[in-house]
Amino acid sequence: MELAGVRLKQLRLERGISLEEVSKKTKIHLSILKAIEEDAVANFNPVYLKGFLKIYCAFLGVDVKDYIGEARQALRMSGSAPSQDRQKEGVFSHAAATLKLIPFRKINKTVLKRIFILIATLICIVLLFNVGKIVFVKISSVWKKGAAHRSAVQPKGPTVKQAAAERGQKAPPQTAPVHTSAQQKTGVTAGVRLTVQVKENCWVHVKADGKTVFQRVLMKGRSESWQAKDKIELSVGNAGVVELQVNDKILPSIGKKGQVVKNIVITQDGLSVGR
Repeated sequence: MELAGVRLKQLRLERGISLEEVSKKTKIHLSILKAIEEDAVANFNPVYLKGFLKIYCAFLGVDVKDYIGEARQALRMSGSAPSQDRQKEGVFSHAAATLKLIPFRKINKTVLKRIFILIATLICIVLLFNVGKIVFVKISSVWKKGAAHRSAVQPKGPTVKQAAAERGQKAPPQTAPVHTSAQQKTGVTAGVRLTVQVKENCWVHVKADGKTVFQRVLMKGRSESWQAKDKIELSVGNAGVVELQVNDKILPSIGKKGQVVKNIVITQDGLSVGR
């Protein structure tokens, strides 16, 4: 009596199908198909054997029930039921064979290489984008700080000396402001005209025709002039540093350094010191 493997092999050969074609269509490894057709199933786990037979029979278009019993008989004829160690070995061998049937075997090295290159390229692009973004943010921050600093220290306009230097000219000399009394601004030419110049800071009090026109410290090197119709009254806190000029005539010193002199009356007729 022929066993299941022999019958399946004869059926395959009658239909002109190669064992390699069966392996390609059913995804069953070639070594497993050869073992089934040769009834060399001693190391097969019964569960795996039944599964392979179902796939093979379905491919040939026959009922697996007509062959499963004979396959089990072949398994018994090959010896007693496999021990636990042999069952484990068979399970691992069948699992390893099954792994070889999955579609990954169709993926060649070239395809895997292209996939790896694509993934590596995408990772590099993402990294470069992030690095460029960080660098751009830092450069923008530095540029904004520099622009703010330049705008803060930049002068609003050239000074007089800078403008003159650009034109190749010398800057005009700065002159001290000239202070004039109220009577001088009104253009009065008649009466008494007094000019006071001090060598050091000195307190000065001046009355023109009885009206106070100056009462404060006159700074060192400065001079002041006043005009009156009838008389000018003068008081100084340091007579030795004061120089007087009345109607363009220089008067002698009116006292010593550090001496306070009050109520100096100046008219067209001359100068007198009150008591």
